[in-house]
Amino acid sequence: MKTKILKRSAGFSLVEMLVATAILGIIVSSALSLYLTQQKQWLIQEQVAEMQQNIRVSMDELTRNLRMAGCGNFPAGLDFILSDDTDPDSLTLRQSLSDCHVTLGKSTQSNTMHTHDDVGCFQTGLRAFIWDDTGQQEWFTVDHVDTNEGEGWYEIHSESNLTNVYDTDDDPQVMVMSEATYYVDQITDQGHPVLMRSTNGLPAQAFAEDIEDFQVVYLMKDGSTTSAPASLGDVRVVRIELRARTRRQDQEWTDDDFEDGYRRRTLTSWIDVRNMGI
Repeated sequence: MKTKILKRSAGFSLVEMLVATAILGIIVSSALSLYLTQQKQWLIQEQVAEMQQNIRVSMDELTRNLRMAGCGNFPAGLDFILSDDTDPDSLTLRQSLSDCHVTLGKSTQSNTMHTHDDVGCFQTGLRAFIWDDTGQQEWFTVDHVDTNEGEGWYEIHSESNLTNVYDTDDDPQVMVMSEATYYVDQITDQGHPVLMRSTNGLPAQAFAEDIEDFQVVYLMKDGSTTSAPASLGDVRVVRIELRARTRRQDQEWTDDDFEDGYRRRTLTSWIDVRNMGI
C-alpha cells in the first residue's frame, strides 16, 4: 500500500500539465496585452505632451517678440512687422537694440560705407542692416570702422562687398537691430514639418518640431481683418495661429478632418503690438 501511494502522488499527469499550461498562457497573454495597451497609451500621451510643449513655446516666443517689435529708436520708413501670406505664412519681426543708426553720405556697392555720423557703436563682428527708400536691403557683418575725421568722413567696413548698389539719392541708412523671421519648413522632411527661425539674416535653424501650420491675420482700425495690411499704422491687433501635430501617427485612430492618424492641437493668440503708435 505504501508503495502504491507513493507512485500515485509523484508528479503531475499530462492532462494536469496541459491545463496548467493553458491557464498560465491565458494569464501571460492577458498581462502582456494589458502591458502593451498601457505602453501604447503612454507613448501617445508622451507625444501629445511633447506636441503641446512645442506649440506653447512657439506661441510664447512669437507673442513676446511681437510685443517688442518696433521698440527702441526705430527709424520711420522701415517696417518692423512683415508677413507673407504663403499658407503656412511667414513673419518677420524687428526691434532696435540701441541708437546705433547712421545715414550714408556716399553711394556704395563695395565693402566701405561713408557717413558724417559717429560710427563708434558699430563694433567688429556685429550684424548690421542697410536699406534705402527703394526697398533694397541686406545684412552684413561689420569688419571694422575708421574715424577719418581729417577728411570729414567716418567709415563702416563690411567683411564682404554689398550685393546692392546704394545711391545717396535714395537715402541709404545703416543700423544695428534684431530681426527674427519665422516660417514652417514642410519640404526638407515632409513627414516632420518644423517651425524655423532665422536671426539677423543668418541661415535658419529649427525652432520647434512638428508645427505644420502658421497663420498671421491683422485686425484693422475699421474692424476688418486682412493678411496683408496696406499700412501698419492701421493695424490694431495681430492674430497668430499655430497648429502642431504628434510626431507619429496612431494606427488605431483617425483624424476625420485630415484623414490620417496624427493628433493635433491648434493655439490662437490675439496680440496688442505696443509700438504701433496707437
